[in-house]
Amino acid sequence: MIKRLLVCVLFLFAVGYGVYSVFQAYKPQNIDVIDTDVITYDFPNRRSLKQFEDHLTTSGNEIRVIFFDRTQINSQYFFNNTWPNLLSDHADIMATQLMYVDVSETEGAQIALSKLGYKSLPALETLVYENGAIRVISSLQEYGSTALTSDTILAWLTENGLLVVPEQPEGGGK
Repeated sequence: MIKRLLVCVLFLFAVGYGVYSVFQAYKPQNIDVIDTDVITYDFPNRRSLKQFEDHLTTSGNEIRVIFFDRTQINSQYFFNNTWPNLLSDHADIMATQLMYVDVSETEGAQIALSKLGYKSLPALETLVYENGAIRVISSLQEYGSTALTSDTILAWLTENGLLVVPEQPEGGGK
């Protein structure tokens, strides 16, 4: 009986050691964790929400803006991955004509933006201030099953005159 118990213990030890050895051989490599709390994009025209509101009410022109919250993962991903890739692939995007509004420092900004119909950030907007009210001309934001993809962003940029798509000659270009 003791011999059988000893054999079982040795068998379990051998199986455990084998499982541990296999795990060690195939365990994931340690990777450096990137601080996702940082947006690395260098904004050419960054404003606070208050500065943006002042500019909007005094300009009288259409303003193209990207609202974002640097503390939200969607905004971080957008400006660390999606936006730089679009700018590198399409050098003709007029990114300097956009206003970049960071709402992370403004208390109550999320509530104010939700009253204007924003469901999530980042949001790409064309706005104008008329007759004492803000009018949304064009809007693109991620919500529900509608994601901000490169194609939807390029379509919005084209629609708002920030990306000029060259016309194809008739007959397929030959």
